[in-house]
Amino acid sequence: LYRKIDKNEVNALNNEEIQSQAYDMALAGFIILRERFIGDRMSLALPDFDPTRGGRVGRGIYDPQESGEPYVELTFPGLLTLLFPRGLKNGLRAVLTMEWWGENMRYQVDRKLQSISKQGEIKSLE
Repeated sequence: LYRKIDKNEVNALNNEEIQSQAYDMALAGFIILRERFIGDRMSLALPDFDPTRGGRVGRGIYDPQESGEPYVELTFPGLLTLLFPRGLKNGLRAVLTMEWWGENMRYQVDRKLQSISKQGEIKSLE
């Protein structure tokens, strides 16, 4: 979730980055929602279902579309990795990446934003 920078709110940018006005929007947080199939129906993960069982964390993005500042890569249990910018600058391209592993296959989704000035216009979803 990104929102316009408010100097009085906590966000992912440090004071120097906020003062420089290098970014128009800052990361406010994110949510990880996991689902599973029960028979032939999809269901939200139940309290007794632990998607992190086994403790294996994500392996890192195999094919990152961006790197360096302000991008952050986080690995999570359940073989999940996220790559996203801490801040967004109007008029510049940005990419949010999610990668996860199934039994034998790697999956990667890239959401590419062309410009935040056009209501977060999506350039592509690959």
